[in-house]
Amino acid sequence: MNEKRQVKIKFESKQDEIVTNNFIGELYVKGQANYIKYIETIEQQEIRHLIRYTPNELKVTRHGIIQSEQTYRLHERRAGSYSNNVIRLQVEAYTKRLVVKDVHNNTILGIPKLLPFHLYFDYDLFVDGQSTGSFEIRLTIEEANV
Repeated sequence: MNEKRQVKIKFESKQDEIVTNNFIGELYVKGQANYIKYIETIEQQEIRHLIRYTPNELKVTRHGIIQSEQTYRLHERRAGSYSNNVIRLQVEAYTKRLVVKDVHNNTILGIPKLLPFHLYFDYDLFVDGQSTGSFEIRLTIEEANV
């Protein structure tokens, strides 16, 4: 999986309830990392997402009407940032789970080489040192049949 591939991305976020979104994006490998790129549209405004996954770390960057950057490392609390047209926040995330699994629910060590796969990351989010909640995220990445 060295070339860019068009993929379907199913993004599931659970805090108090499960919210699901679907996107078409790109997946490519560079060095020892998987990169996933996609565009989200909110109120007719684009937000470009870039997710960088290595076996020990996940970095999520968003650019557009929302600007954010957050790094997730298992059992670590990492600083990040979030801003929009109204507010700018310094945030922290404590990562409770960071794992990639295949369709048979087997953990994948290293970089996933076959589609589809699931990327899970669960974390507690803090703003000004105060907990704002726990989040469970699952990304399902599969071949786009476009």
